[in-house]
Amino acid sequence: MDLTIQPTRFQRWANAILRLPPRITFQTINYLIASVTDDRPVHPREKFPWAPNVEALYPEVRTEMEQMLRHVEMMPRVHDIIPTTEYIFTKRDWRQVPFYLYGAKIEEHCNLYPKTWEAFQRVEGLVVGTVSILSPGESVPLHDHTYKGLLIFHLGVIVPQEGDGCGMHIGKETITWDEGGVKVIDPTYEHETWNKTDRYRVLLLGELRRPDMPRILKFLDHLFVRLYLISPMGKRLLRHAQAFAARHLEVVREEGVLAK
Repeated sequence: MDLTIQPTRFQRWANAILRLPPRITFQTINYLIASVTDDRPVHPREKFPWAPNVEALYPEVRTEMEQMLRHVEMMPRVHDIIPTTEYIFTKRDWRQVPFYLYGAKIEEHCNLYPKTWEAFQRVEGLVVGTVSILSPGESVPLHDHTYKGLLIFHLGVIVPQEGDGCGMHIGKETITWDEGGVKVIDPTYEHETWNKTDRYRVLLLGELRRPDMPRILKFLDHLFVRLYLISPMGKRLLRHAQAFAARHLEVVREEGVLAK
């Protein structure tokens, strides 16, 4: 008697997709997403009803970010926690402090900066939540993301405005940030950012699920996020993020002053 469990039609279809080269897989899925959703580089804030709730926490978040900047030199740069980006970003001084990564909470940062963590929790469909710190005179070269199912939101926290100030080119558009204001972009459009001032630029940066996707694409989105967290790359990302967070907490404790 053959007791082998035969895969369902859906399982056979899913396995076939997962065996495709990643670029081909995502190009196909991105084409589907673009064809059935509002596809544009910058999305109007009014589409996101949670935005005012996040903006309402701006004063408290700014206070916490000013505390964080006291330890800015020990905050991880992007290529410190994602080594594969070292070539892309050529060791730029662009720091990202993780709070939430694909369902995993970075407890140390959430406890040190509770209002910032509360702001992230108010974002509907949050998948990743980080603090993005771009050093004075620094820039991030042209790049894009692979998967169209996730948008990126920014909350301007500390945004110097001297000279050309701080900004981003994305697609054919140029955006700047207002302190206390939310912007939402599609990072699969090529984009670059700059800080031409002599002060740090600080944003809350989060990846969130695109709200207007059909149900089947939402299912695939949840599947990809779960698979990434348990993949070797996802585990390495989480391990590096937790190591930096533990070091940060240790230094703050040694100073005898915890963020409130």
